[in-house]
Amino acid sequence: MGSASLTLFEVALFARMANGLVQFKTSGLMLAVGQQNRMQKRFKT
Repeated sequence: MGSASLTLFEVALFARMANGLVQFKTSGLMLAVGQQNRMQKRFKT
């Protein structure tokens, strides 16, 4: 039973880490897109 609770804890920890990684990637992607949009506007004008 102890090992089962440990795996559950590990799964929760992994899920939390994965969620943070996804949020980090998403924010990084949005930032990169925003920079591209700024560059395109700068070149158009």
